[in-house]
Amino acid sequence: MVQNFEKLKTGVYRVFARKSDYLFVIVLLLISVFAYKLHNKNVSKEIKKYKIIIYKSDNEIKELLFNKLPLKPIEVQGKISPVLIEWNSNGAFRVVTSGCPGQICVNSGWVRYGSIVCVPNGVVVKAITEKEQFDAISQ
Repeated sequence: MVQNFEKLKTGVYRVFARKSDYLFVIVLLLISVFAYKLHNKNVSKEIKKYKIIIYKSDNEIKELLFNKLPLKPIEVQGKISPVLIEWNSNGAFRVVTSGCPGQICVNSGWVRYGSIVCVPNGVVVKAITEKEQFDAISQ
């Protein structure tokens, strides 16, 4: 196995770190930095509006739309109990209290891009960005 590697004057075999190996690593790093920058350019979104969707029954839907950041926490009546939603100065939002059994919406924490869903209460809080982007499209 050792016979395939170049033996240096010190008696140690060279396994890695030829000039071409360093060049290969540098090229890979440059490609990854370029791909990261390109991805972040397309992903960065500016939040323009906030929407709270309340599902009362199968056919009845109530929507609350805010064009700017609400200053005070908002309490919304869900199917089971009231849901308290608050925003911070950065535009992130969270569900503070909810009467749902699992408390998954409360444990979601602060969310800036995306949505928080409280399924038992039928409440969806969503940040609407400048342009909607699809994660996937299926037919």
